[in-house]
Amino acid sequence: MNRRLRRWRRRVVRQINTRAGVYRQKVFCVGRNKTGTTTMNTVLTDYGFRMGPQREAERFVHDHKWTMQPSFWDWVDAYEAFQDAPFSNTWFLPELYARYPDALYILTVRDPEDWFESLTKFHFGILGLKHDAGPSEIARRLRDNTYVAPGYLYSNQLKQFGLTSDDQLYDRDRYIKNYEDHNALVRRTIPAGQLLEIEIGRHTDTFSVCQFLGMPVPSLMKRPMPWMNRRK
Repeated sequence: MNRRLRRWRRRVVRQINTRAGVYRQKVFCVGRNKTGTTTMNTVLTDYGFRMGPQREAERFVHDHKWTMQPSFWDWVDAYEAFQDAPFSNTWFLPELYARYPDALYILTVRDPEDWFESLTKFHFGILGLKHDAGPSEIARRLRDNTYVAPGYLYSNQLKQFGLTSDDQLYDRDRYIKNYEDHNALVRRTIPAGQLLEIEIGRHTDTFSVCQFLGMPVPSLMKRPMPWMNRRK
């Protein structure tokens, strides 16, 4: 589909969903990175949601040292849907839910072993690391990387996975347990009626998403599921 047609379709869907009140509740994708968050970003964008830019959110995290200031919440109030960090971070979930107890939450999941392999392959590719890189080299590359700001990726790993030493970076058992604990916390925290748990690879279309978001006639609004970054 060409860009012009896609933009036209998005405007039409936006008009329909606005009349139906679809955008009255914020939508937070709280699944961990590499579980289909990019796909959900594409789906929500195509359904007319104004998405909070990921890097802007991460900049807030970095600038305010993991403490969410009023300026951050003002930024959140300007958009309708969100994915990736910090919304995918365990430490942030209780504060997020306390702030938006009536929002809708989407938990993307995948097999824990597959998730870890995908995460490690993706991060090592970005950092230019070999699969057998040692902790000191991994830590150095993370500190030197300039995404958002130098040191951001390193501090994010420590915060996200509760690490206390460089030897714990990309430790399979520790990361998988952290991943499973995160999903369990989401399930305990978010009421069932406000939570959609979805494994992207098991869905061929977006019907369940449309239904969850309260779109009018979800069977007509559904589309093929755009499985983004499939090989990662």
